[in-house]
Amino acid sequence: PGTDADVVVLDARATPAMAHRMETAAGDLARELFVLMTLGDDRAVRATYVAGSLASGAAPGDSG
Repeated sequence: PGTDADVVVLDARATPAMAHRMETAAGDLARELFVLMTLGDDRAVRATYVAGSLASGAAPGDSG
């Protein structure tokens, strides 16, 4: 309470190539971040929050 946050929610399995690579990276944060940095693009962005409010994308639990 009393603070704001800008957050981007990423999906490390957003594309077939990323999902394939994540099969060997699962459970290792450094490897998962490497997959996001090297293979990720706009398709990996699931939601964006500005000042704590949903700006784009689906809120957690939404099916869309």
